[in-house]
Amino acid sequence: MKLKDYTRRVVCATASVGLALAFSVVPGSADAATNSGSDSRPIPTQVFREDSPFYQKLPDDTPKANNSDQLKAAFKRQAEQYYGSPGEPNIGVNYSEFAPALYISRNSDPVFDIKMWNCQEKTDPNWAAEVSEMLKGVHIPADMIPDQSSDGSVSIYNEDTGVVVDMWQTRKNPQGQWEACWGGKIDNAKESIGTFPDGYGASASGLSQLAYTIRHQEMVNGEINHIIAVGLPEITAWPAANWPANRTDGSYTGVAITMGQIMRLPADLDIDAMKLSPAARTIAKAAQDYGIMLTETSGSVSIGAENYISLQSNSYEEVFRGRWPNLEMAGDPARGEVPFPVDQLEFLPLGYRAPLNNTGPKGPPPTGNPNLPTPEATPTAEPADPTPTAEAPEEDGESSGVSWVLPVVGLAVLLAAGGAFALVKTRGRGA
Repeated sequence: MKLKDYTRRVVCATASVGLALAFSVVPGSADAATNSGSDSRPIPTQVFREDSPFYQKLPDDTPKANNSDQLKAAFKRQAEQYYGSPGEPNIGVNYSEFAPALYISRNSDPVFDIKMWNCQEKTDPNWAAEVSEMLKGVHIPADMIPDQSSDGSVSIYNEDTGVVVDMWQTRKNPQGQWEACWGGKIDNAKESIGTFPDGYGASASGLSQLAYTIRHQEMVNGEINHIIAVGLPEITAWPAANWPANRTDGSYTGVAITMGQIMRLPADLDIDAMKLSPAARTIAKAAQDYGIMLTETSGSVSIGAENYISLQSNSYEEVFRGRWPNLEMAGDPARGEVPFPVDQLEFLPLGYRAPLNNTGPKGPPPTGNPNLPTPEATPTAEPADPTPTAEAPEEDGESSGVSWVLPVVGLAVLLAAGGAFALVKTRGRGA
């Protein structure tokens, strides 16, 4: 299985003031980067087979797992433990780091035989042979930029051939050659449900990131017509994986959600009657209609969205109203908003498959900005400018769509208040 290293940081202090000073949150840059992403080269919402599980709505009578309440408690505990607090779950939306950059290629784009680089220092001399053969002749847009975190993840859909390529720890070497530490290829998306051959791909679940990643335009439109994905710090230990996932990097032996398992908001929950933030409402409706699938091990509870780095026009700042995504998911008390309803989540049984009922749109999401929030004054406690003012240290693991900076003054306060510690856990996925 493919491996990914990640660092989980837990900082403890005895004073809340020290904690507030220690962490300075900086959202990702609003600058657009390329002309080959899903906004400038629109692609269909559904690139995989008609019967792909990612495109089926959940029936009203979808069953719950026998241990659904236990799994809900485990989910909520993680959301509180990892960057949240008791009674205040933290759910992020990754779009600026540890989020896949989505690109659309054409046969007119340059062709590369992807070279494997050994980021995990494997000793088997044949570790890269099969994936290197798989990733020959890949058309890559000239302006492609991978996710800028240590994940370096990218998904490429060739609209002329239907080929899907996902790569992990992607980079271009000084000679102009594209390299990756791992990846996979689906030769014809229309004949696939969105799963890579066992052991391949960029996701820890073996699922194509194009199948479940929330598109930027979907957040702008306020409508998502497919399953969405979440990453969790604690996942049922290997080898447990739930179809359509075919692998996992989970290691947790207590009560935990299994890679590929689906959770949803109940069909009879009146989401429109809840005063959610616009972004949280969009995600809640997708969670009710299609569900949320566990696809990654991460450093926090985080929903996966398209990386801004692959966009020509970036409206994430407007989508999240100049606030950090985890704050929008929690709702703004000043506006009378309530948090995303974690307490309402239901977990589906392992092995559940929704009946074929694919009625969602097949073409690209409509363009325009029909659902962007009305501009409002940004609360003074939160910076409105999402451009970093200082370079944040890279964190080896998914975050909540932000970078964490530990200022010297904050560190001093923490140490004086009672000390700090960092828990570093290393995992890998390998062939």
